[in-house]
Amino acid sequence: MAGLILYSVNPRSLGTLPEWTVALMEAEKLGCNAIHLNPFHPVTAASKNYHGAQVSGSLYAIRDHFTINEEFCGGLSQVQAFYQLRDFMRMARAKKMRVLADLVFNHVAIDHPLVAAHANFFRHDADGKLHVPGPADDPWTDIAQIDYNNAEAWNYFLGESGYWLRLIDEYLDIGFSGFRCDAVYWLPQLVWERALNHALVRSPDTLILAETLGLSGQDAELMSETLRESDARLVYDICYDDVGRTWDNRDIPALKNSRKGRMDVAARDGAMGFVDSHDFKPRAAELRKQYGAGAEADAKIAAICLRDYAVACFTNDSVMLPRGYQWCVEDHVGPFREQVNAEFYKALKLDRKHTKSAFTLGPSIAEMHRIRSQLPPSVTVEFSRVHIAGHEGLTAMQCDYTPAGGKTPATSIIMLLNIAPEKGAVKFPEEWWKEFKGSETGALRFQFGADRNHREQISGVALLLVPGGLKMQRHHNPSNVAALKGEAPPEPALVA
Repeated sequence: MAGLILYSVNPRSLGTLPEWTVALMEAEKLGCNAIHLNPFHPVTAASKNYHGAQVSGSLYAIRDHFTINEEFCGGLSQVQAFYQLRDFMRMARAKKMRVLADLVFNHVAIDHPLVAAHANFFRHDADGKLHVPGPADDPWTDIAQIDYNNAEAWNYFLGESGYWLRLIDEYLDIGFSGFRCDAVYWLPQLVWERALNHALVRSPDTLILAETLGLSGQDAELMSETLRESDARLVYDICYDDVGRTWDNRDIPALKNSRKGRMDVAARDGAMGFVDSHDFKPRAAELRKQYGAGAEADAKIAAICLRDYAVACFTNDSVMLPRGYQWCVEDHVGPFREQVNAEFYKALKLDRKHTKSAFTLGPSIAEMHRIRSQLPPSVTVEFSRVHIAGHEGLTAMQCDYTPAGGKTPATSIIMLLNIAPEKGAVKFPEEWWKEFKGSETGALRFQFGADRNHREQISGVALLLVPGGLKMQRHHNPSNVAALKGEAPPEPALVA
């Protein structure tokens, strides 16, 4: 299922279960059609070292998959808490919103009862100690990694009435209609095929999102190889794509190649763009280091966040917005207990509401989502560079949207992108725009943030939407304006 506009929410940013409905209202206002909840189960009591700091309570180190974390119960019993969660699902359905749960099948918390009771279910090093996975600078010492090569472990988790199958049944019974598969390439693909086919047999409309952050070419080839060897079918609908984080005016073929390897093994319906997620330091925090403090710095940070979100949104079939991005959050986004609390988000939201700030990105993001939702729900997205001569600091990217089974684009979007924001806003190419409009493309112009009121400039991004698509209307295009002026031709030569 393409066309997903996903609001990703850390439940710790909301508080207790009755307060989770806030996320539904925010998602609706932002024009999202789905919500992803990070895990909400009891977590490990073990702390760990995270880049030099002691942290605890990772949402992804789950100690009991069949109860709700007391942090979210607010004194309610488990029975009452599950009723609250089902009420949340009913409200989501009433708003025609999917809700996705996390499937964390690579590991359990190091103090999960299974680790003591069935040590052979988990990976061990040659010295007999539990294997510690994760990157060298952030070892995952709070979890135990499941050894699916062990027949007993496989049978326990994935055999008839296996642990993971019962968990999937519970999620579906509660009302979840999709799953985010955590770290898909860390596990044998047969694990996912077995578990997800169980979900699809019960509910064929279940949406499957593959978390493919860090999926290298070698990992992608291994996934592809295991699928071929086991004759397994691709069970993921959508995979992650980080072009919104990494585009930075890079060569278009390089961007396409970096995406292709993932999509070949982890997506039937395209990719989901994003800029931030709980796995990264927020973009606004990175930019703060570069631009410093003050109103001028805030304006540049906000403009870049909008620019990069536009790239994520329109170069993909789907897009993900993490809660907090619409307020340019600079911290409080991680999975650990020390990193997120609901009071911070309440104060931040109030501040953005009552203080005039460049960091109030919600209306602009909602407008991007409105445009996104008007595109065909299942499309092939092709993007290419557009040449606009004489405008230093400005680049343009054209996205063509071709419906499934079609041969010509139904719509095209050109993003005019400020690639030198440290130098300030760039002048909108009015002369080019007049010639472009004169070619009778029927293009519509959108500008965001402060540029709504200052249309002569581009602080971050401006958008041109062309109904009908530019390839269909090539004979109407301004006949390669740059070439007519004796300048270098476009790359590729689609529009001037």
